[in-house]
Amino acid sequence: MADPRIIRVMSSKASAPYDRALYAPLAGRVERVVFPKSFPDDEAALRSALESVDIFHLHWPERFLDPDLITHLWLIEILQDMGVRIVWTQHNLLPHFGRPGWAKIYAEWAMAALGVIHHSEWGMRRASSFRPYRADAIHRVIRLAHWGALRHPDPTWDRRTLSERFGLDPDRCHLGVLGAPRLNKDLGVVARGFLESGREDLELVLFSAGPSAKVPDHPRIHLHRYERVPEEDYNAQLAAIDVLILPYGDGGSMLTSGVVADAIAVSKPVIISDWGYLTETFGDAALNYGIEAEGLSSLLAGLDRSTLEERAYAVGLLRARHDPEEIARQTYELLIDLLSTDRVR
Repeated sequence: MADPRIIRVMSSKASAPYDRALYAPLAGRVERVVFPKSFPDDEAALRSALESVDIFHLHWPERFLDPDLITHLWLIEILQDMGVRIVWTQHNLLPHFGRPGWAKIYAEWAMAALGVIHHSEWGMRRASSFRPYRADAIHRVIRLAHWGALRHPDPTWDRRTLSERFGLDPDRCHLGVLGAPRLNKDLGVVARGFLESGREDLELVLFSAGPSAKVPDHPRIHLHRYERVPEEDYNAQLAAIDVLILPYGDGGSMLTSGVVADAIAVSKPVIISDWGYLTETFGDAALNYGIEAEGLSSLLAGLDRSTLEERAYAVGLLRARHDPEEIARQTYELLIDLLSTDRVR
């Protein structure tokens, strides 16, 4: 690094896997400062914590403050008044499931952020066409780091143990969908494509089902209502799946998905839709079914073990581009660039 200075960063969601994976390699170059949970009731505590902070790293506005525009404007004013630069990782365009009141809040943060991190070129174009940002903002594409440090499988697990845990047949290939329910995550397409493939040697396990999700009742389709689980349980779900399906439509407010980081971390073969973030991130490493169930059924009908092994190897090669050390280096360079500018407001 040209500039070895220690940067003090306050994050809006320091407990998030993304934030933890990002800053762990920067120990010694970045000092973390906790955002006081007493805000907005205690402004003095926040100002005291901010006295030596250089950067405020915003993730999801809805995950650390209520949807009160005045409170968010107040926080922005305090940060700018104390000379703290704001960098915003644009994980999504708006909160998931269209929570009311957040559009204006997101717009205000966009006009306040001096730096904006995007996880893909596609995402940067999508965000820039969706809302205005401050004219002098520094926009930079910094890929999502893989989460290998968080995805260690239990050494006592074997295929039969994991299969029994989730009611699967260890002699069949397990297709699976992971992660939280999303408006543009179509489990119906996955289920139809699976059934229409005519493959009896495949099983489908859906860990992403929302409370109202419906799929055909079939002995080889295993539906699990989504719930937040400890990392060990999530890692077991990931390990039980042989092929990860990412069935995202191109609409909605999503710009990235943490499940992508999981797949790359463990070199999991993936079947993806035509969603721009996925096609840019995986390229030819993934199997692409397009967007319709017919495309998925055709792909599954011809799926074989050698193809999956090739794709698993190709996904593993993406680890270098998504290496946490490299992503941290790029982020640190952005923070240095932000601190070299005079403007805060």
